[in-house]
Amino acid sequence: MVLLIMRHAETSVNLRRAYIGRTDEPLCAEGRASARRAGVLPSITRVVVSPLLRARQTASICFPNAEQIVAPGLREMDFGDFEGRSALEMEDDPAYRLWLEGLCEPACPNGESRALFCRRTSAACEQVLAQERSRNEQRLVIVAHGGTNMALMSRFAIPHRGYFDWHVGSCGGFRALVKTGAPGEGPTISQPTPFDSLDSALQPL
Repeated sequence: MVLLIMRHAETSVNLRRAYIGRTDEPLCAEGRASARRAGVLPSITRVVVSPLLRARQTASICFPNAEQIVAPGLREMDFGDFEGRSALEMEDDPAYRLWLEGLCEPACPNGESRALFCRRTSAACEQVLAQERSRNEQRLVIVAHGGTNMALMSRFAIPHRGYFDWHVGSCGGFRALVKTGAPGEGPTISQPTPFDSLDSALQPL
């Protein structure tokens, strides 16, 4: 199965370079414009999306004829007390400094740890894959979040790379091949090719 996994376009919080996880903010005008610039693929008829508005709106712009299948487990990481605040705003916050010193792995205060987030998104991905396989789908399109992309790629992609090595900008993502693994092993994502526009995403692997 061919996998196309894409990060949503910008919101006003993204433009402030602040943390946005559980906050359900819509795309801003700049985000809607960048989604249109990323490309429109009217031939795509089915897209799996995060339940958050910014992912669903991006999918509506880029894949206007697609049925949206909402996967709640693919929502962005919950940043807890860091939500809506930028690194600059928190540079003197002891809790934020401690989190950074832990390489952003511990639980955010009143939020999620990276390990919990990765388990949640990985389980959701496996459920989506099983669902799409049962329909004999040959292509899986996911529109979600930067964190979701990094979690899934760092968990399933080969060759293995670290979590932050899979960072992409708004409307960026990866095209790859995904195979269902043996029971208990999980899927594998191979030949990951980054893209920053949907035209390039359709190029052969």
